[in-house]
Amino acid sequence: MNTTFAFAYALAFAARLHAAQMRKGSDTPYISHLLAVTAIALDHGATENEAIAALLHDSLQPLALNRMGRALAWSSMPMVALLKPLPVAVP
Repeated sequence: MNTTFAFAYALAFAARLHAAQMRKGSDTPYISHLLAVTAIALDHGATENEAIAALLHDSLQPLALNRMGRALAWSSMPMVALLKPLPVAVP
């Protein structure tokens, strides 16, 4: 599967959003989890939109919602539909 600008943008967005975050109990950058989930999805035949959803699956937190909404405004409807059903953590 070839990826487009949308995948690159989602990857950059996730990396920037989680830049200062580490995995619980380790010094491993949190982005490694998002990349691993995305790799598993792609290994199992995910479409680009599904891979983007995997990259962003932990990005829909209350503080990120406004930025995410603006970032997804350019996006295709199928990708937005994939993200809407994901649960949002409430503090």
